[in-house]
Amino acid sequence: MAKRVIDISRLIMSPAFKRFDEAGLIDRIALRNMLIREEFRQLRKSMNRTEALSRLMDKYFLGYDSIFSIVYRNRK
Repeated sequence: MAKRVIDISRLIMSPAFKRFDEAGLIDRIALRNMLIREEFRQLRKSMNRTEALSRLMDKYFLGYDSIFSIVYRNRK
């Protein structure tokens, strides 16, 4: 089965998403992690793994182990 690609930026801008967020129904950490994984995939198209991880560490103010875990751990 092919993985479905979600346009996260479009989703975040939707009025429904804003209402869910205001109601406290959005897991912001899970959303951040989803953004990090997608950004990592895009960065890897133009740079090596170490550079991509470093750029994400700087952008999100997270350590190497945190970014590595977000990008590579198995999700349920």
